[in-house]
Amino acid sequence: MLQTYKAILRGNRLEWAELPPPTGEGQPILVYVTLLEAMPLAPEENSPNQQMVAILEQLAQLQPQPTITNPTAWQRAQRWEQPLIGREE
Repeated sequence: MLQTYKAILRGNRLEWAELPPPTGEGQPILVYVTLLEAMPLAPEENSPNQQMVAILEQLAQLQPQPTITNPTAWQRAQRWEQPLIGREE
């Protein structure tokens, strides 16, 4: 059974994206390389990932002021305010 591993061809060298299992040092391995359709490896400027990165960077710059002064007390209060299913007070 043939196994498939991802790699990037740069010039005359392959850079493995997924490493195949290790073999003995210096032992040759027969490989077949199939070129996939030409696609840029760098993400496009308006891709959804790039848009999400831009939005997250804007959120990080907002530096919101925390409104909870005592997180432990707030969490304890939140737990007690929630009604438990099947238990009426």
